[in-house]
Amino acid sequence: MARPAVGRGRLCVLAWIVLALASCAVLPGVLARTHGIPPDLPGSPSAQAHAVLARDLPQFGEEQLVLAFDSATLGSDDEAYQQVLTAAARAVRAAPGGAHVLPVPDSPGRDPHHAYLLLGAPGDAAERQRLLPAWQAAAEHAAESAAESASNGQVRVALTGLTPVFDELQRADLRDLRGVEAVSVPAALLVLVLGLGSVGAALVPLLFAGLGVLVGIGALAALDPVLPVDGATLTVATTVGFGLGLDYSLLMLLRYRAHREQGLAPAAASARTRATAGRAVMWCAAAVVVTSAGLTTVPIPLVRSIGVAAAATTVITAAVALTALPAALPGLDRLLHLGRVRRRPARTSTAAGTSAVDAAVDAADGPGPLFRILSGARSRIIPAGSTGKPSKYTQYEDGSPALPAGRPTPRADPTRSGREGLVARCAEHLMRRPWPYLLAAVGLLVLAALPAGGLRLGLKVDRTAIAGTAAGAGLSRLEQDGMADITMIVLPHPAGAGPVDTLALTDALKADPRVSSAGALDNGRNLTVVAVADRIPVDSPDSPRLTADLRALAARSLPADQPVLLGGPAATLGDFHRALDRALWRVAAIAVAGTFLLMLVAFRSLLLPFKALAMNALSTAAAYGLLAWSTRHTDSTVNLATPLLALTIVFGLSLDYEVFMVHRITAHYRARGDCRRAVALGLSETALPITLAAATMATVFAGLLITHRQDLQQLGFLVAAAVLLDATLIRLVVVPTLMRLLGHLNWWLPLANRRRPARQPAPAGSLPNQLPTATAQLLKTAGGPTDDTPGAP
Repeated sequence: MARPAVGRGRLCVLAWIVLALASCAVLPGVLARTHGIPPDLPGSPSAQAHAVLARDLPQFGEEQLVLAFDSATLGSDDEAYQQVLTAAARAVRAAPGGAHVLPVPDSPGRDPHHAYLLLGAPGDAAERQRLLPAWQAAAEHAAESAAESASNGQVRVALTGLTPVFDELQRADLRDLRGVEAVSVPAALLVLVLGLGSVGAALVPLLFAGLGVLVGIGALAALDPVLPVDGATLTVATTVGFGLGLDYSLLMLLRYRAHREQGLAPAAASARTRATAGRAVMWCAAAVVVTSAGLTTVPIPLVRSIGVAAAATTVITAAVALTALPAALPGLDRLLHLGRVRRRPARTSTAAGTSAVDAAVDAADGPGPLFRILSGARSRIIPAGSTGKPSKYTQYEDGSPALPAGRPTPRADPTRSGREGLVARCAEHLMRRPWPYLLAAVGLLVLAALPAGGLRLGLKVDRTAIAGTAAGAGLSRLEQDGMADITMIVLPHPAGAGPVDTLALTDALKADPRVSSAGALDNGRNLTVVAVADRIPVDSPDSPRLTADLRALAARSLPADQPVLLGGPAATLGDFHRALDRALWRVAAIAVAGTFLLMLVAFRSLLLPFKALAMNALSTAAAYGLLAWSTRHTDSTVNLATPLLALTIVFGLSLDYEVFMVHRITAHYRARGDCRRAVALGLSETALPITLAAATMATVFAGLLITHRQDLQQLGFLVAAAVLLDATLIRLVVVPTLMRLLGHLNWWLPLANRRRPARQPAPAGSLPNQLPTATAQLLKTAGGPTDDTPGAP
């Protein structure tokens, strides 16, 4: 899309703005339709139990919710209290959905001011989500009316259960999302201003990252009929999209500024930016999409939604960076210098065009056939020795973009001071002493990773996030009264065979101190159900053990051929936990295999993908270790979904920086054939952009620390820590030193007839006959031809 993005830049930008405005128009509807996705697992044993129960005992519905009543003045046996219970049950039955209401037997230790009714909720998860407000409103209105008529006090009612709790959690996520944006955007702007040196330059990545996020939300709205979106999905998609949008826009902007400093006109600098940095952005986005695709293989709707949302927002933010940003940069050129907070280092100019080394590096870094096909770039190919006047779309036949002849090209003074000179000197020092720095950095990462073995994983209902809500209040009452969970033991039997003898089972259950009550019910045809109320919270580490004990007790107390199915919140969360545990390794395998193949194609090397995977694993393990260390003095567990999501996000982001750095090192290596020099130059050119991008990304994810959800706080800490470790110790120390030690083996590819690249001369006519002394000395240092080199022009 080079011509629409450059030749018709205004139309391209206008098209993206129209898409963003359309997304803004549908945003209120997206937020209104957003609902919490309960941890249902289709096809699991608990789902089968719920299906049998809804079919043969429809009064229990697909899910069993609880109406929890409480009064400060009335006891549950008072006549006025009983009138409230009767009125609430009648109102809920008459509400849309036709839910059934059943009494709940008293349990020992129950608060005398509390009472409970079981609500059999019909329909699938989406329908139950839609009907929740109607049921809650009907019960509250009936309770208020009955209490007023009795004039004996007020009775409060709350609807609770898995679906109401997760619905309240997603509402908390949406409230937190606004706070995250209010903190992350100004913080990211501050980091960008300090890194880029001007307010105008800092605003450009923010604007285009926000553009990508808006269009991404519109895409999620378009996928709404087939992709359920909850608050967590929207939060993760927005955070990932905004962070990646900043990353990609920052990479393009920095390369554009570098080309402008070389003397290119704005339009030519924009075209070359797309041809060079655009290729790196495409590979970076492909890496994130590959890792996100692993989440779509998990048989859990919530996880699949997050995977699809992350992949979609990645594609959209990359498309914005590849099309809208290059199209707008020439028009925004003057804006980049507004609000300057520091001076850029002074540079010296020559009258020469692009040097031979620059041309060779641009040739290696230029657009490949895949990029030209996917982006629709149209270039006029001219022979390498041609002296014809090139246009801004012209390329030499070796793939290097041509510069307008005779344009003065500022060259950096090799002896200049400032940050870039300091980075170059540090890179050279690192190349001279690779072993001490490599061992020290790896030692620190291994030390940070050691606590990862003590990471406590589990599923936790974040009660702090739902404190003060009706669902949270009802859950708290149930747990106080020893009815933290209600498990349904579903016992199908042949029609006409009579009820299953459950006397021994119920007696054994009542003798268990963890069980508060147990009772059996038969439908008179083909199903017997034992309802078990227990004192163990559904997210307690003891809950899976109790579920296993119930299953084992049923097997001992019932005939050997009796089918036994367990349903209820604890059984559902147990199936969810096991599915996540299995999915973690499958997603990791997909991410590893996919990224290995992607980098094998990108770098045409066998060792570089292995090195990248090892570095990603090391930084991820170190981040897990830091998370385990931060939670070791608390009683909080780490949600099992957090490492799963962080694994895909961190792997994708780490590959972003890997592709960015190694892509540039490879370009220098293919241009010069000198591995040590290529690593030093690639590191000096990418150290500051990677550090700035990582600082911005860490700032965005650190914004999740202000949310009320422990899951999101842990995810934000984990990703921010992994990004900072990866961008500092891994990319700035371990990767360059390791590549320096491996030398030419970095690009080893068996069974490929490849030879070590030789130094490439400049295309004929691209250099003047006489080079200034400073430029000649710089080329001599870099290994390029000079005036006193045999064969030089």
